[in-house]
Amino acid sequence: MFNQSISIIEFPKLYNILKEIDDLFEFNIKNFKNATQFIDEINANNFSCVDSIIIIEKKNEKLITNTNVNRNAILVLD
Repeated sequence: MFNQSISIIEFPKLYNILKEIDDLFEFNIKNFKNATQFIDEINANNFSCVDSIIIIEKKNEKLITNTNVNRNAILVLD
């Protein structure tokens, strides 16, 4: 079982690339269509982002202001 994960939000191209080579990684890759879906998963306790890096394509205020999300774990790839 993996402890660490990468959550990719609103960035399907990156997710598709990483998913093709995911057997090389020792972490989970999760894809979310938008920040709302990601936050809903956290709030429903279906997903923990404690040991997670969150990759987004553009800055999203919903993620940054959410108290359940570690701001230092967000990577914005403009």
